[in-house]
Amino acid sequence: MTTSWTSWRRVRRTERVLAFRLSAATQARVDALLDKHRDGTLTAEERAELDAYERFEQVVRRLKARVLQQRGP
Repeated sequence: MTTSWTSWRRVRRTERVLAFRLSAATQARVDALLDKHRDGTLTAEERAELDAYERFEQVVRRLKARVLQQRGP
């Protein structure tokens, strides 16, 4: 039973990682920052905030890629 439970937990964790998305409010903020970046109107503080979101996105992408690789075909 422990093996089944462990396998189920691993599958569930994998599903949660792959399903992760930013909240609607956070995505709206990122979109607003990207718009300001395209317009050339970002403040230094906003640039730092956008940089943090971009670093976070890179980490999440790497994590999802690793999960998919471990899951296999």
